[in-house]
Amino acid sequence: MMTLLILGMTVIVASTLYDGWSYYQLPQEVRLAQEYEAAHTTYGSAGLVGHGLGILAGIFFLGMFLYVFRKRLRFMRGWGKLSIWLRYHIFMGISAPILATLHSAFKFQGLISVGYFSMVAVALSGFVGRYLYGHIPRRKSGEELTLKQIHLDRAETLRRLEFEFGLKGEDIQQLVAFSIPKEIERWGVLNLFRILFEDVNRRFQARRLARYFQHKYGLPPREVRYLTRAIARQRLIMQRIAFFDTIHKIFHWWHVIHKPFAYTVLVILILHVAITVSFGYTWIY
Repeated sequence: MMTLLILGMTVIVASTLYDGWSYYQLPQEVRLAQEYEAAHTTYGSAGLVGHGLGILAGIFFLGMFLYVFRKRLRFMRGWGKLSIWLRYHIFMGISAPILATLHSAFKFQGLISVGYFSMVAVALSGFVGRYLYGHIPRRKSGEELTLKQIHLDRAETLRRLEFEFGLKGEDIQQLVAFSIPKEIERWGVLNLFRILFEDVNRRFQARRLARYFQHKYGLPPREVRYLTRAIARQRLIMQRIAFFDTIHKIFHWWHVIHKPFAYTVLVILILHVAITVSFGYTWIY
């Protein structure tokens, strides 16, 4: 389903840009000239295509709130996995600003420009939120794991490494030491950059340690690749333990920033629709 939606969005955006590009390049005052009337009534914000894309952008934006309802409303908690709902939430959050850009015909004026750039801010902050969400360990169902459960996951990973590769006591201690620096609190929100660096660096560090074990135990290349992934997972678990409180604090403040932009867009969208309909712009119906 998601693949079809992405394909559909790609076709809509690509075909609209291809057919309307010459119109989008025109200055605002030139678009109203008689020779461009047909293009304006098609690709202008009130045109057949432009207006339709605006309606679709509004539907997608409102559809984003279904994910919020799924999380908050008790009777919806059994309606599928939260991770799947999040996927559609992200898709609509990316699609809505793109469609709104085409709806506006690349001209942003007045109150609607505030709504548009707020929508862009929602989308951009959404990327940050998705990154933070990925660092909060969860079950496959999407439910968040407790710190105790993460420690159990770490212990299980260490046991698996010990038994599958025959690692000795000092090697296990080396894996345990393969951890994150402890001075977390004094960095505050800057820990977000440390987490980003750790995500980039983790694979290289795991590969280096796996090669050390390869030379020590004479492991074949296939096992080394598996060992590298297992060590990287071990370090990821240690990262999640070290940054457990920090991630939750940053995620909380991210909500504080993300939500006002979303509600600003919602209010302006309602006003925009009301004013548009009051002036008689009702698309094809």
